[in-house]
Amino acid sequence: GSAMMGAGKMMNTKAMNSLSQSTKSLPKNGFDAAKSYMNNKRDQKAIERNPNLKQTPEKLPSHLSEVNKQNKSNKKLDNAAIKKSPYLKHMPERLPSSIKRLESAEKKERLHQRRDRLEKAQIKRRNQQ
Repeated sequence: GSAMMGAGKMMNTKAMNSLSQSTKSLPKNGFDAAKSYMNNKRDQKAIERNPNLKQTPEKLPSHLSEVNKQNKSNKKLDNAAIKKSPYLKHMPERLPSSIKRLESAEKKERLHQRRDRLEKAQIKRRNQQ
């Protein structure tokens, strides 16, 4: 028992914790890098076939697949919510996906407002100098 306690104390040291944290992220980082590489390759091929995609990046295959993935997960969330509370079927604005969309729209709006304020402040500073 005391040997196990000693091993547990050693595993709890700062060096061991940071080491275990870095090894946990290795496979994920490798997977993300491979995914990014494949998406980039697909996008480049699509741009070669249709150069107009540079003007409309939201039509790139990687973006479309990301949107489809998000829609699928939203659908699952909605179905789970409807299963839990059947009345939500008749109240689409109260579904989790609708709430998420509303929150993201609000975030975007706040971001645009912040950008506008920054631009105005920069112009004001330029004019004062």
